[in-house]
Amino acid sequence: MQETKPLNWLQRLKDESWEAELLISAISIFAILSAFTPLNWFVNFLIDHLPPEQYPFGYIIGFTSYLALGILGAFFIIHLGLRAYWIGLVGLNSVFPDYSLEDSAYSELYTQKMLDTLPKLPSTISALDEICSVVFSAAFSILLIYANASVIFGLLLWVYNLADGTFIQAALPYALIPFVLVLVAGNILSIVANIKRYKNNDRVQIWYYHSALWSNKLLLGPLYIYLMQITMVFGTNFKRKKSIVVAILIMSTFGIAFAVFQALQSNIMYLSKTESYHDKSRIYPSHYRTNNENQSFLLLPEIQSEIVSEPVVNLYVPVFDNETSEMKEACELTTPLTKSDEENTQERWQWNRDCYASKVRVLVDDVEVKTEFSKSEHPKTKQFGLFTFVDLSAFAPGHHKISVIKDVPKGEERISYISFYLVEGVR
Repeated sequence: MQETKPLNWLQRLKDESWEAELLISAISIFAILSAFTPLNWFVNFLIDHLPPEQYPFGYIIGFTSYLALGILGAFFIIHLGLRAYWIGLVGLNSVFPDYSLEDSAYSELYTQKMLDTLPKLPSTISALDEICSVVFSAAFSILLIYANASVIFGLLLWVYNLADGTFIQAALPYALIPFVLVLVAGNILSIVANIKRYKNNDRVQIWYYHSALWSNKLLLGPLYIYLMQITMVFGTNFKRKKSIVVAILIMSTFGIAFAVFQALQSNIMYLSKTESYHDKSRIYPSHYRTNNENQSFLLLPEIQSEIVSEPVVNLYVPVFDNETSEMKEACELTTPLTKSDEENTQERWQWNRDCYASKVRVLVDDVEVKTEFSKSEHPKTKQFGLFTFVDLSAFAPGHHKISVIKDVPKGEERISYISFYLVEGVR
């Protein structure tokens, strides 16, 4: 019986699961791009509910989430392109197994020089397949690392706020000190242990092993074994497959750039640079309703337009959940709730309105104006806030500036400046 000849490497590649890879990549790209919408909502949730002093922690949680999705998305987009190119080369190779010197349309010298310069078609196919084959493991490893870090930070922040006013809240920052020290020591040892003079130092390498193991246990949780397995495969094969590791690092750079781009489309910068949204010398487009048709969350007060052709300005002031909590703490309920349930409800609602309104002042050209605020839900974003009409009949036509001052008890005054032009003849 004649032995069946083993399939060559190219035939085996054709029989591999590249079709499934393409399908998974396409579905994953769609899912990842769609996932940025709920992530943007999550950032708005952090802005709305976190106390301003915790905004930097919210920024870390939000940005690590963008990194997780951004790097994963970039990897799959690049993988889809590379695998499609690979399919094209495989098809080309099935028709033209290699370059041909005899059948060339060019001169023999030119053809030979070019053939000496260009890589062989099978070697390019093999190299592309190797890169495509490791993209999935690398992409999901990076996703899990950043996503896990985001979840850990989020849970710690949630526990800290849930334990408000208790011993746990006071003790939690101190309990994290060993955690931080282990991570810092691990990073320092990773640098020292990989210096050439210490690579054969047994004591340094043993300490490096223990610090790396515990750092990964603390940072990655129960997934640390599987993630370390993947990173060790890359690390231990670095010298043999240096080009693949370099390719993964380049893809990661594109992923970080993609994550930053997506993050900048959200409101995440408010968590790190809140003060930059209250610049008196700057005009913010989001102050005007005509520019907010696609907004899902308002950070700043809003009027109808930068050109006002009516004697009244419609002013909406968003009030965040963290602000309502602080305002209520500063207000005192003067009348006991001893009436019927319906009367008590109406009285409580009125008290809430009076409380919020007492903490918001409106000035036009540095002159305080009388306002009658009502609680309101923004028609577009569905945010809670205060609405009022600002009478401009006493002001001359021309350029004016509205100042909206929120007196938040636990923090500094938050002042928003809204410039507008009052058209002549509206008084």
